[in-house]
Amino acid sequence: TQGSLGDSWILSVIFDSNVVEACGVAGIGVIPKQKNSQMYPIHAIISQNTYQNEIYTPKCIQLEYLGVFMSSGIPGLRGTDHIGFTVPDIEEATVFFRDIIGCELVYNLGPFQSDDDWMAEHMNVHPRTIMKQIRFFRCKFGSNFEIFEYKSADPDGPRPQPRNSDIGGHHLCFYVDEMDSAIAYLKQNGIKVLGEPTKSANASLGQTWVYFLSPWGMQFELCTYPDGKAYEKDAKVKLWHPVHPAE
Repeated sequence: TQGSLGDSWILSVIFDSNVVEACGVAGIGVIPKQKNSQMYPIHAIISQNTYQNEIYTPKCIQLEYLGVFMSSGIPGLRGTDHIGFTVPDIEEATVFFRDIIGCELVYNLGPFQSDDDWMAEHMNVHPRTIMKQIRFFRCKFGSNFEIFEYKSADPDGPRPQPRNSDIGGHHLCFYVDEMDSAIAYLKQNGIKVLGEPTKSANASLGQTWVYFLSPWGMQFELCTYPDGKAYEKDAKVKLWHPVHPAE
């Protein structure tokens, strides 16, 4: 954020967790009289007249002095409830997720449409778009899936499936206990697997992964790391693991 300090001072703060120890802050402290606000160790970049981008590091500043309020997050946040995405044919998607992946179909909703601007206002789609059906799936230990099929009202029709390199590109990854048998199973069911499994390095050392495609071209991944990943050795926070869902 930026704030004016006098007539010619502009201070930009860049939050940096690497300077916590240097600042002598045991974790992240709470700013007095500010509910849910925090004190962050920062790098301060100060510009005045001809002195540009002089870096003073580390600095610890109580952000209330700068008129900055930093939230600790959404009040009451518990975690991810579901991941929603749109498919061209919900029957085809149901066969894929239920019969090949192994998810359970829980319930259906729809159709939905509106004669006013409700769809545009609430769903960010063309107001005449029809939400033909929604199906909710549970896949073992992980986030639920909310799968949509729409009838687009856009003049050019629906946009194509994004690649990973496109804005909005994404993939879903399933953890498996054993990679080779999982790949063989997908191939036996006519699923396209992209190349051979890759062994990760650096912080992800210990992981093996491979991408595959749904029948409509959506990107998926299998991964496994039965002995954990290298980053876990010194990590204060570990990534959620479906094998140990309560940890």
